[in-house]
Amino acid sequence: MVTFSVVIPAYNVESLLGPCIQSVLDQTCQDFELIVVDDGSKDRTAEVAESFGPRVTCIRQENRGCGGARNTAIRASHGEYVAILDADDLWLPTKLEKQLALIRAHPDAGLFYTGHIRIEHDGSEHLSRRLAGSNTLPCGKIFERLFEMNCVPASSAVIPRRVLDQVGVFNPDCKNAQDWELWLRIAHDYEVWAVQEPLIKFREVPGSLSENRERLHATVLGIIEAARKRCESHPPHVTPKMYRDKVIDTHLKFARGLVKRKQPKRAREFVMKAFAFNPLSPRVWREFVRTL
Repeated sequence: MVTFSVVIPAYNVESLLGPCIQSVLDQTCQDFELIVVDDGSKDRTAEVAESFGPRVTCIRQENRGCGGARNTAIRASHGEYVAILDADDLWLPTKLEKQLALIRAHPDAGLFYTGHIRIEHDGSEHLSRRLAGSNTLPCGKIFERLFEMNCVPASSAVIPRRVLDQVGVFNPDCKNAQDWELWLRIAHDYEVWAVQEPLIKFREVPGSLSENRERLHATVLGIIEAARKRCESHPPHVTPKMYRDKVIDTHLKFARGLVKRKQPKRAREFVMKAFAFNPLSPRVWREFVRTL
């Protein structure tokens, strides 16, 4: 059995997939298998993956979405640990090596991640704000922190196979935020540990279409509600305050996006939904003023 199974879901990314794959092949830790799932691409994505020869296993399938493609790769893999990488992102050469050292230091943990460098639309690179400041990446029992905000970039994540066997794989019904949904399931029962340095380059993608934003908003609300119900039977629980604050944050974030897109009247509808949870909140009032 190899140590790492690297899984890359790929859809219409022929111009980006080559550097992504090469960043895996250039790892200082070479104890891995690499599986690319071409998720029904219309371009030469599969041909790019296959051009690397036998070091890359390429699986072609009809389009099932990112979560479905990841699950296909996971089912076909054999490694002790599953390493997630999106086709438009890159790893730095010591990524797997340093995470393996972290795994050995915390063998019972359920999820491992790293800091990241953000590649902007113009190609400029910026260190993630948390690492640029004095704060460190959250580690240990971080379920509450993770519920508040997803701090685990998908392309940095490594998950022990035994953990996936216990909590399950990606939820294919979540068309967006399926990584956060899985992280919450893992963090509820396991510790999470991070290498405190940027070991991936995360590429900013152009803004999604309005319908995708609305789908993300609805999906996030569904994940929040599912997590609350799932945690009712055993701690750590999603407390009423955690639930209320996260729902408010979700509504206000969507409202801010609508204001930027010059839709203040519609934004006001979502601010009013936030008001229903906490009519005295100053931050809700601030967002309300922005819609006027």
